[in-house]
Amino acid sequence: MLQQIVYHLQYSDRTAFVINDVEYSYRELKMQVDRCYAYLLKHPRLSLVGIVAHNDPATYAMIIATSLSNCGYVILNPAFPPDRNTEIASEAVLSVVLSSKPEDAMMLHAELSFITLSELPSVQEELAYLPPNSKATAYVLFTSGSTGKPKGVRITKGNLEAMLHSLAELPLAIGNEDRVLQMFDLSFDGSVLMLFMSLCAGAAIYTTDPTKIKYLEIARLMVRHQLTFVFVVPSVIGLLKPFIPSLFLPSITTFIVGAEAVSYSRLQSIIPCIPNATIWNLYGPTEATVCVLAYRMDSHVERELHNDLIPIGRPMPGVAHLIMNDGKVVVENDEKGELFVGGDQLSSGYVNAPEQNQTAFQYLPWVGQSQRFYATGDIVFRNKYGNYMYCGRKDRQVKIQGNRIELAEIEYHARTFTDCEVVAMVSEDDGVENLHLFVEDYAGCEEAIIRHLDSKLPACMIPKQIKNVKQLPRTDSDKTDMQQLQRDIRKRGND
Repeated sequence: MLQQIVYHLQYSDRTAFVINDVEYSYRELKMQVDRCYAYLLKHPRLSLVGIVAHNDPATYAMIIATSLSNCGYVILNPAFPPDRNTEIASEAVLSVVLSSKPEDAMMLHAELSFITLSELPSVQEELAYLPPNSKATAYVLFTSGSTGKPKGVRITKGNLEAMLHSLAELPLAIGNEDRVLQMFDLSFDGSVLMLFMSLCAGAAIYTTDPTKIKYLEIARLMVRHQLTFVFVVPSVIGLLKPFIPSLFLPSITTFIVGAEAVSYSRLQSIIPCIPNATIWNLYGPTEATVCVLAYRMDSHVERELHNDLIPIGRPMPGVAHLIMNDGKVVVENDEKGELFVGGDQLSSGYVNAPEQNQTAFQYLPWVGQSQRFYATGDIVFRNKYGNYMYCGRKDRQVKIQGNRIELAEIEYHARTFTDCEVVAMVSEDDGVENLHLFVEDYAGCEEAIIRHLDSKLPACMIPKQIKNVKQLPRTDSDKTDMQQLQRDIRKRGND
C-alpha cells in the first residue's frame, strides 16, 4: 500500500497538506521527497536516520522519503530536553540527522552528521521508486521507559503494511476527497496512522500548529475547513466541553477516539455535534503497530459499558489474540486476564534491550503452533457480544492526552534528584488527566524538582502539582497506600 503514495506524488494535483492554512499539493511535495529519497539511494547502508520534527512540508517529505526507501526514521522533538534527544539518538545508534532548519544543529552532538533538506541537490530526472524490503525498518518510536531511559520500538515496513491492510478490511478507510485531522506529535504513533492512511489514499492532511493551544486549534480546523475524518484522544473532548454547545460539525463522517480509555459519558457530550459521523474506538500498543482492536459504536453501546468505558472492540484482521491469567491459561468469556497480541503487525522488539524483549515478547500456542506474542499489560475480558472490554493496567503505565507514560520514569528522575521516596499518580479533573507527585520528607523546594524534571522529561510528563509529605501513607502490609493518596488528591481538588 505504501507504493500508492508514489502514484499520488507523481500524478495528483490534489492537496496533500494544509499547514497553518497554507495548501501544499502532492506534486509540490514530490520535489522535496525526491531530494531526500535520492540521498538515501546514494547511502544504502543507512538503515535509520533521525528527523527533527517541525510542522512544515519538508519534515513530512523526509518522513515520506524514508517510508518509500529501505531506511527508517526516528523522530527527534525540538521541544524535548536536549538530554532526551541525545539519549534517543544514542539508543537508536544514529549517525545522520535530517532537518528542515539549520539551527537544529545546535541541539545535537557534534559527532552526528547533520543535514538540512535544502542542502541536498534538486533531482532533475524521474526517480524509480522501488518497493522497499518488508523487513526493513519503517520507524523506531521511543516511548517512556521505567529505568529512566526512553525505549525504542522498532516497526518494519511489513508491520506498517499489515496495519494499513487490516484497517482497509474493517473497513475503515480514507478516500481522496477526505480532509483529515493530524493532531498528533510526530513522536507519537497516532501520527503514523493518520499520515499513512491519508497519504496512501491521496487525501488532504490538516496539521495542528504546535505553538497554539492544541484543543482550540483542533476545533478551529474542524469548523473552518469542514474536516471529514477526525481522530482525537478522549481528553480533547473533555477540554472542548465548554465550547461543545456551539460546535456543529456535520462534515465529519468518521470520528475516531483512542490512545486512552474512552468513557461513554465523555463521548456522549460530542455526539450531537457530529450527527453524520461513524464513531470508532481504536486500541493498540506501539509494539503492535498503532492499533490491533477496533470497535464501531452502534445504538446498543449502552448495554456493553464497563465502568462507563465503551468496548475496545474485536481483533482486527490478521491479529492473533489471547486473554490469559497469571498462570498463562486462556480464560473463558467474561473472565478477566492480560491481553496478548501477535501477528504480522507485531514489532521485532525494542532496540538494544534484550532483557526487555525476553520479558515483553513471548512464544505461546496459537492455532496449533507456537507463535510470538506481546504481553500488553492491559487487563481485559471478552463480553457476551464478542467485544473486548478494557479494565485497567497490570502495571503502572498510563496515558496522558494520548502520550504513553511510565509513572516509574517520572519517579526515577524525581527520586535521583531528591534522594527521597516518591510516588507519581494520575487524577482526572473535569475530564482531563493530570499528573501529581508525592515526595516524602523533602528538605528542598518543590520548584527545584520541577526545574530538574523539566530538564529531563517532555512537558507531558511534568507533574501538575508536587506534594511534600512527612510520610507516605502505608497499608497494613506496609505498602504505599495508593487509595489514600488518591483521596488526598480529590480532597485538595475540592478545597
